[in-house]
This record gives sequence, structure tokens and C-alpha cells, in this order.
Amino acid sequence: MPMPGPGAAREGRAVANKHAFLRASPRRGAWLVVTLLVASGARPARAEDGGAADAAPPADELDGGAPPAPRPESAPRPAPPRNETVVTAPALIATAPREDRTAAATVLVPRESPHAADDLGALLLEVPGANVTRTGGVGAFSTLSLRGSNPDEVRVFVDGIPLNQAVGGAVDLSTLPLGDVERVEVYRGSAPIVFGESALGGIVSITTRTPGEAQATARLGGGSFGTMYAGASGGGALGPLRLYLGLHALRARNDFPFTSPDVPGGYQPGSRENDDVSQLDGVARAVLPLPGRRELRAGLIGVTRDQGLAPLDVYRATSARASTARLLAHLDYASRDDLGPGSRLRAVLFASEVRDDFSDPLHEIVGVPTETRDRTRSIGARVTADESFGDRARLTAVLEGRAEDFLPRNLLDAAMPVGSAATRETAVAGLELDARIPRARLDLLPSARLEATRDVRTGRNNFGADLPPAPADTRALPILRLGLLRALGDAAAVRGNVGYYARIPSFLELYGYSRGVLGNPTLAPERGLNADLGVSSSHEGPHGALSGSATLFGARVEDLIAWEVFGSQMRAENVSSARIWGLELELRGRTRRLTAVAQATLTDARDEGPIAADHDHQLPHHPRYHGYGRLEWRQPLRLGLAAGAYADLDATAGDYWTSSGPIPARALVGVGASVEHAPSGLRLVASLLDVGDSRVEDIPGYPLPGRSLFVTLEWSGATPASHP
Repeated sequence: MPMPGPGAAREGRAVANKHAFLRASPRRGAWLVVTLLVASGARPARAEDGGAADAAPPADELDGGAPPAPRPESAPRPAPPRNETVVTAPALIATAPREDRTAAATVLVPRESPHAADDLGALLLEVPGANVTRTGGVGAFSTLSLRGSNPDEVRVFVDGIPLNQAVGGAVDLSTLPLGDVERVEVYRGSAPIVFGESALGGIVSITTRTPGEAQATARLGGGSFGTMYAGASGGGALGPLRLYLGLHALRARNDFPFTSPDVPGGYQPGSRENDDVSQLDGVARAVLPLPGRRELRAGLIGVTRDQGLAPLDVYRATSARASTARLLAHLDYASRDDLGPGSRLRAVLFASEVRDDFSDPLHEIVGVPTETRDRTRSIGARVTADESFGDRARLTAVLEGRAEDFLPRNLLDAAMPVGSAATRETAVAGLELDARIPRARLDLLPSARLEATRDVRTGRNNFGADLPPAPADTRALPILRLGLLRALGDAAAVRGNVGYYARIPSFLELYGYSRGVLGNPTLAPERGLNADLGVSSSHEGPHGALSGSATLFGARVEDLIAWEVFGSQMRAENVSSARIWGLELELRGRTRRLTAVAQATLTDARDEGPIAADHDHQLPHHPRYHGYGRLEWRQPLRLGLAAGAYADLDATAGDYWTSSGPIPARALVGVGASVEHAPSGLRLVASLLDVGDSRVEDIPGYPLPGRSLFVTLEWSGATPASHP
């Protein structure tokens, strides 16, 4: 799958999307990072900390401690009158994050979305400080920035497995389907210590469905521009063994109409061409209880995709294609007894392999005939242990080691089709103390970790010559953070964080690996200091619930890695710095039939670098104003039926392609309706996106689809959570 960012030129991974992105903002191929967190809508995890119990108990007691107290709505209810369905709105009042109570975090539950068709990028619209950049229609390359960070600086985990690769390039959100996802936790600016490696921008933690009670689901749908999708999943028990299996398929032509610029000599198609996508993905998980409070878990995640690569809208591409295949595996051991009462121990062994193929025989994307097949492999282990010292303190320790290698292949190079592998070994050690002061209702969480890497540089230089192994290059970075949580009464809390983070340059930035991209082995790591302070509150009563938060954040980044252009070549340099501050607001509420979600973000991200033309300008692709809101209505009917409707608005202003090229303000409206029949488990949903058919684009020359309609039919063999 093509990866966006400065490495677009990199054959096999860098394709048109990434290529165009850099051309639009050559100096900033490495976006800036920042952040600091504070109470997102997350309510305190413990009632004694000033908030109600977690709205959604952990799927596994070993992951989240003792199960939280039941919410009021979980108490037994009187049976509804015959032929009448009682519908309760989803529990959208900020669910507490599992891994860090002081961080500014948002928890998303895909099954609560009212949309007919969702991807991770659409779901993240609800998150304050999140900015998703897309390069086209269904399945198009999409990246995430948190609080003005570089997408490379946001780390993504699936069931604890890191997806970011040392070779470089941001994680493509479009390849992360939601069919088997149980919850998504987004930590803005902070990186909880349990994930091992830190992240300048923040953490996205995706948890797939946990094996449990017997259930089966099926989903079939389609929509505009030749989009079709289907999936099925099921779970149950085989003796003591709990199992879950899901399989999903997607196909889209993406031949949406658009008007290309009137450029003399330019190609003028009436609809997008060579932008089709086909994907198959699946998840398999198993849990085996062991004597005592122990468990053994195993999981496999696979994704395979093939897609055409559409060029800039003034050019024609008919044969450029990319394909990717990813396999992730993990084996976990979790215990509540091994280290004594109140302790937790988790050991994870993980491995992954990614194969990226890129074919451009008519040099429609890269500029020269290209046929590459790159392979990236990773294997690692992480051990996390925490020990409780009564009610006053808890100490958490983490150790992680990971080895990764990248092997480039250029099939059109007759002399040397296979390059030499480049390797990176990473080690992380960290400690965090959760010190509690009951009288002050205050928690302090100081943490420190050391992240070290050892690179062996090989591969090819920019003239095609094979490079011999160079002496190993070793780097060590200290990461420091202090978090606090102060309860204000029984339903409010203040959260704050201050941290020092750093990012080691990727292989692409250090060594090049492709025509037009020069390596720079002298690059220094990016360094950033960020902080945030916020307040959150929640209230729940007999008629509904309401929660909200407000967070101030700021950051200063030095040795920012930016891409400098030299004629037809580019090279990463430590040439800039940036200053960022902002405000995040989040509000969630529900009654028996009405649910509301809203977030608004102000991000002032300024270039502090030495170039006068860019100094003190808003950083490109970091909108100054962004907001999202959604209203949902659910109405019970007779004969077991219930109807629903929603409307949402996504608005952006103050964004730029370059420091002097503004992106027009936009307001995208969506509407939808649903009908469900609880006794049969059937649900029909229709969504109309971009009702006004706005012709917008996130990257110059890569238009978005405009008005789109999707319809989905779902069946669940288990009783929906929204019904008693």
C-alpha cells in the first residue's frame, strides 16, 4: 500500500499520493509534532478519583483490574409492554481509557456509530485535536495528525502490536478495517508507558473483539461508485477455550465525477480513473484460562489489498498499481497472581511481515519505469509488570525489545535486483510511579524511560550502487513525563501533563533508498516539550447523562525534520522548529432517545524556522479551526421495531497547502436513517455523505468523492446491547 509523507518517491511504498503531498509542501514533508494531554471527555477511572465507574468494563478482568461497578442503566428493568421495543441510546458518555488516567484520551466504540459505512478516519472525526488527511475515495491513503504532529509521529497499535515501521512512512488508516474492532483509544500527546516505545504525537490503540459468549454476525452493503462490502464473524467456546473469528471483504471502483483544472495540455477526464481497490482482511483470536487468575491468548490479523494508483488530476494513469499483504501474530500471557496480591503481569511476543509491491511500467507516477517488491519484517517482545503498595502507590515497569529488517527489491535492475537488508534493533526500559494522596484527592504519575536503537545501514545509494554494511549506528534517548489527576467533587477532575519526547529518524530519512530521495545519516532526532491542562466533568441522572471537557495544550519542537528540495532531488534536514498551542472542547450527552456528540479544536501551529517566507505562518495541513457534531434520534415502534435518524457536520477553516496557499473553508453535512427489528437481530442503515456535494480536496490534485450514498444490512445472532 502506498505510504504518504516525504518518502513518496520511494519505489514500492511511495506512490503518487505521497509524492503529491510533498510537492504541495516540500519543506515540510516531516510534519511537526506536539502535544500534551488533558482530560478529553474521559471520566476518571475510579469513583474515588472523582468520577463514576467506567462506562464500558474491560473485556477481560486481567486487562483492567476488578470489573467496575455496574452503571445505573445496567440494573434490572421492568419488562416492556408486549409489542413495544424499549431503545436506549448508546453509552457515549466518555468511556475511561484503560491505560492512562491522566492523559487526554478519547475512547471510540465502532458499534455505536450510526453510519452505514465507517472507516477509522471517519470515526476519528469525533476526537478533538485529530486531523485526517485523505487522498481520494473509499480505501484511499489516509493519515492521522494529533495536535499538529507529523503523521509519522503518531504510533498505531493493534492488540498491542506496533504497526509503525522503522523504514518510515505514516500508518495508512484506510488499511485498518473496523469490522472486528471492539474499541479504539486515542491518547493525544502522551504515550502511556505500557506501550513501550513513546510517540511525539500520541498513541492510537485498536483492540479487536475479545472471544466470549456465543454469537454470530453478518453484514452486507454497498453504495456509490461501485462500492461493495461484506463480512461475517462469530465467537464461542470449545471447552475452556474461547474463540473469535472474523472475515471481511471490500471492493470499490472509486470512479466518482470531478472537474480537473483547465491546464493546457493536461488530461481532462470526467471521472476518477485507475482508483479501484479490493481488500480482504480477517482476525482470529483465542483465549485459554489457566489455573489461578491467569490467561494465555493468541491472535492472528491479516490484510491483503490491491489497488490502482490515480495520479494528479491533470495527468492520466492506466497501469500504475500497488498491493500490500500484512500478517500480524501475537501470543500473550497475563496474570494477577504471579507478583503477589494486587499485581499484574503481562508478557507479549509479537511478529509481523509486510510485503509492498509497486508497479509503474509506463512511469505515470514516479517518472521512471518502476517495478519494486519490498519486504519488512519485525519480531519483538514486551513485558509489563505493576505492583500495588496499598492505597498509596502503584509501580509499573516495562521492558521491550524489537528487531526489524527492510529488504528492497527493484525488479527492473538487471545487475542487482535485490538490495541488502537494513536492520534496526530497538530496546526500551521504563518505570512509572502512580503516587496517590488521598486527603488531597490527588494522583501524581512521574515516569521515565530510555529508548535505544542500533542501526546497520545497507542498501543502495542514489546512483544505484550496492552499499556495503556500515558500522552500526547507536542512539539512546531519554523520555520523561509527569502526569497529575485531581478530583473535584464526585463528578469532575483536573488533569495535566508535561513531557519530553523525541523521535529517531526513519531509514528513509537517514539512508534514502530511492531515486530522487537522498539519505542524510547525520540527522539528529526530533525533540519536543509539550504540556496540557484540562478539566472534565460528567453527570448522570434518571433521564440521561452529560459529560464535557476543556483542555489547553502547547508544545515546542526543535530539530524538526523537514524535506529540502534540490532540483529533482530531496533530502531530509534538521532545519526548523515550531511552536504550537491550542484549545480542545468535547461534549457528549444522551437521553433515552437522543444522543449528541460534539468537539471543537483550535490549533495555532506556527513555523519558527529561519526561512523568512515561512516564519510565523500556520503549518500546512494543520487546520486552525476544526469541529464535528452529530445528533442521533431513536424511536421505538410496535412489533419489535425501532427507527433512528442522525445528522452530522464536519467543518474546517484556516488550513493551508503551503504557508501561502490556503485551503478553502469547508462544511460537510451528512444524514442517515436506520430501522431495526430486535427479535430477528436485523438492522438496515442508510447514510448520505456530503449532502451538498462539495468539491474539496485535502491534497492538491487529489479530489475527494463528493456526495455518496451507502446502504448496509446487518444481522446479529446476539441481543444488541441497546436492547434490554
